[in-house]
Amino acid sequence: MTPGRYDFPIRRGDTARLVIVLKTRNLVTNRRSRLPLANAIIEWRAGSVTKTNADGGGLVIEPDRSIVIWPMSVADTEGFPSGAVPYTVAVAYPTGERATVLEGTLMVKG
Repeated sequence: MTPGRYDFPIRRGDTARLVIVLKTRNLVTNRRSRLPLANAIIEWRAGSVTKTNADGGGLVIEPDRSIVIWPMSVADTEGFPSGAVPYTVAVAYPTGERATVLEGTLMVKG
């Protein structure tokens, strides 16, 4: 699977709410569908920060809608240096299957 790409603009010292909808594409039919997230572990790494959907991990997921939300606090955004901070989002399933599904840059201003 080739990861999608998206860049998020954020401002240091502000709160931010990063929201993604994870989808996959059937290579035969070229049809898109939502990526199943039931029982999956989501890992979002940005710079030296890692958030997950495990208890207390910082991410909120809506598995039926394939939505992943990173609600960033003021402290979260202040923790990033100004400039481009690369990130990746990976999904791991209980079967051992793991895939990086999204990558990009947090464009941090301020």
